[in-house]
Amino acid sequence: LPIVPLPLPQVSIGTLWGTMVTLRGAPIDIPAGDFGKARFFGFGIQHNLGMWLPIPIVDLAVSYYSTTLSLTAKQNNKDQKLLETKASGFGVNVSKQLGLGFFNITPYAGFGIEKSNTTVAFDAPINTPAGPTTIPFSVNFEGKNKSRITLGLSIRLLIININADYNIGKYNS
Repeated sequence: LPIVPLPLPQVSIGTLWGTMVTLRGAPIDIPAGDFGKARFFGFGIQHNLGMWLPIPIVDLAVSYYSTTLSLTAKQNNKDQKLLETKASGFGVNVSKQLGLGFFNITPYAGFGIEKSNTTVAFDAPINTPAGPTTIPFSVNFEGKNKSRITLGLSIRLLIININADYNIGKYNS
């Protein structure tokens, strides 16, 4: 597919001493129709280096984020993980807030090193002369993006924060 929209809840708490913690998704099973159950959960931590190295022109931060998505379905009367994707990344980000605390626009950019992996596994049903049976099938894909550049913009209106960014790497998003 050329595009797969995936809305997800996210909450960030911070900053405390220049550190922000982010949780996204839900660490619970979500009904996913014919696929069975889905689970999407991620976390991250970002620290503003300006707490230790005051840089008055821009904010400079380092971050680490990790996310897991899985689909589980009943096969042969047991739950089997059909798909699991794990992604993690370490980044250095720079931004500049323009405006007041509760109404502002913040352009940002960053460089990140990342790693991702997807495993697809299931029991494939087949018919044999001895009768129906299953053959285990599994394939693993390693993500091709190893690094990326992010360019983005954040708009804050009171308690609502809207972000849009573009990521440039082996595969752009």
